[in-house]
Amino acid sequence: MRLRTDSPAADPPRRTSIRLIALVALITSAVVASTLSADAVPARSGVPGTVTTADPGSADGSTPDVRVHALDVPSADVESAREFRSSGPRLAAELPPRDTAGFGLVALTWRSGTAPEGLELQVRVREDAEWTGWGELEYEPEEGPSGAEALAATRDGTAPAWVGDADGVQARVFSSSGEAPQDLQVSMIDADASPTDESPDQLATSDTTTDDVTTSGSRFTPRPDMISRRGWGADPSLTSQCDSPRAANTVRLVFVHHTVNSNEYTRSEAVRIVRSVYAYHTQSRGWCDIGYNFLVDRFGRIYEGRRGGVNVPIRGAHVSDFNTGSSGMALIGNFENTRPSKRMRGGLRRLVSWKLASFYRYPRATITMHGQRLRVISGHRDAGTTACPGRYVYQWLPTLRQQVYNRIGKPDTPNYRKWPRFGPERLGQPFYGEVNSIDSGRKTIFNKGHVYWKSDLDAHVVRNGILKRWKHHNGVRGRFGYPVSDSYPVDGRPGWLQKFQGGRGYNHREVGPRLLWKGAILKRYRNSGGVKGRLGFPVREIYPVRVGTRAEFRGGWITWHRSTGNTTVKFK
Repeated sequence: MRLRTDSPAADPPRRTSIRLIALVALITSAVVASTLSADAVPARSGVPGTVTTADPGSADGSTPDVRVHALDVPSADVESAREFRSSGPRLAAELPPRDTAGFGLVALTWRSGTAPEGLELQVRVREDAEWTGWGELEYEPEEGPSGAEALAATRDGTAPAWVGDADGVQARVFSSSGEAPQDLQVSMIDADASPTDESPDQLATSDTTTDDVTTSGSRFTPRPDMISRRGWGADPSLTSQCDSPRAANTVRLVFVHHTVNSNEYTRSEAVRIVRSVYAYHTQSRGWCDIGYNFLVDRFGRIYEGRRGGVNVPIRGAHVSDFNTGSSGMALIGNFENTRPSKRMRGGLRRLVSWKLASFYRYPRATITMHGQRLRVISGHRDAGTTACPGRYVYQWLPTLRQQVYNRIGKPDTPNYRKWPRFGPERLGQPFYGEVNSIDSGRKTIFNKGHVYWKSDLDAHVVRNGILKRWKHHNGVRGRFGYPVSDSYPVDGRPGWLQKFQGGRGYNHREVGPRLLWKGAILKRYRNSGGVKGRLGFPVREIYPVRVGTRAEFRGGWITWHRSTGNTTVKFK
């Protein structure tokens, strides 16, 4: 954060340093279709010049309480503005020193679209009975949500600043014209500490290890350990007024950010920072969620960001028009003048490696998005006018690309190899990155089908109606197990057939998908010519009857008799 030292003599006593920590709220582009109220500003309380939200802590105490307060910042009178500066931007608004309830995060917000040219925004706070120096808050006009979320969010604002523990605030705003943004307010967030902040819950994972594993000549990178939204205290009620998160078709690249805050925070403060920014974005700004897909602290811990699932290409809000198809990963700190810690670099390396490997992206590749050439591992500044992710992180990105390549190489898992062989036009793009499945298998969900692999079965595609019916029978966890073939058309018949460990799937264009499990009925059906025989395609799966079980086909029925163990065929 840049500090000002030209405080007027009338200002309260101040210390020589400030703990204000600018936490850049890189929330941009359309992310979640929103049903937020058009009035995104909290309802005004009975205290003049004060806005207070209802306590967003969950009613059952499962998440720590977070309180959001706001104070109006009045416009400066003409005489004060004239006396304050003889040249440069003019004083436009000023909040004199005010006593407040305790808070840990502070920012300035105003009505969207009313920021004048040459805007400078400064605050200082009172900590331990002393006033800090002035700190300038970051504001980038192009940052903010778009689409339905932007229509609901009626507040622009600065990056929030983490101050730890303050009970007083003062603010002043300058502009070229001397005009202030409309409805200007200081927003203060007080996130209660939680006993779990020192060791928050990890995201549950089906991956058996966090180390890269090599199987059948292929390298697979499981998901790294990650602090879940529940672990860092994301109160779900703060997003309850929004629709479900929106997902892109796939992840094509990652953007690396820094949050422009102090690099000296404790393990528990890191969790409170994430929780406070979440409240600022959703309550003070009216957005639907925190904007990053993931965050990494200086201890190398990874945080789940926007809701919707870490394996899914959820549209974040971090690089304006480039949110769709990218994953935003923010380093909690300011790396313009400081290098990220070794543990932080290791955390980001694990995160990027997993994300790119699971979506089959080559870490040293370059792609084209919206007519612009971008590396698969890019910094925020590559797609916008900003210094983010800071000088030292940006200089490190070429090394990161090489390190990720050394870790994951080019995509080369059985599931990946199946993709070009089967045809990207038929499978689409990876939608749910490759993950471990039961019995040492793996799965990848594409836009138009699923690919499952098991060492003794190779990789096979399940899609269309058979996929839907197979999932109804619990997929690989059900009686049909893994696929042992792709679906294939039946010669001379209007339908498809697919083989599974525990049976077969059939999909007739008119009847739809039906599955028959291994047993006497399936055996008799196949011996009778299957779909090419007189019975034709199945129209009803195996069901119980008084004498045993039965399946219905377009041309008749097969019944298994419990008393004899034999099967009989009756034609229509």
